[in-house]
Parts: sequence; structure tokens; C-alpha cells
Amino acid sequence: MKTLPILLAVGVIAVAALAPLAEVADDGADYARRFVACADKLGPAACEIHLDEWEKRPGARREMVERFARDQAFALQLMALTDAKITTGSVRRDAGSR
Repeated sequence: MKTLPILLAVGVIAVAALAPLAEVADDGADYARRFVACADKLGPAACEIHLDEWEKRPGARREMVERFARDQAFALQLMALTDAKITTGSVRRDAGSR
């Protein structure tokens, strides 16, 4: 009987310590959300600044690919941005492809 409160306290502490491990932080979601919200209002070409800010983070390419695979709105706006660049001719050519 005396050990029950101690076991209960240890269990509560263990659960509290492990709870943050269960949460998966998706920092890229904020950049994607801002890009989509801006692109819905102004068009994707006007909102490229959000993607530029995102690219400065370590692992941004992987985050963008994962977000592209999961988030349909982000994927559509990103494809619209690419189409707009191709149409206007503002796609940058790689120096090695000449």
C-alpha cells in the first residue's frame, strides 16, 4: 500500500518526460502555410519570398519535398509558380548546361 503512491508518481513523471518525444515538430508547415495563403491572394510569383526564407534553413529541401508530397494546396501553388517562371522565361539556367 505504501508503494502505490510512489509507483503512481514515477509513472506520471515518466509519462511527462516522454510526452515531448511523441510530438513531431514540422517547422516547414509554417512556411508552406504562409506561401499558400499569400499565393491565394497575390499569386505564387509574388510570394516567392516565403520559399526563399524557407531555403535558408538546414534541411529545407527535404522539408519541401515532404510537404509537396503531403500538402495538395502547397503542391499546386508550387507548380503554378514553376509554370509562371517557364512562361515568363525567368527560369535560371544552370551554368554547367551550356
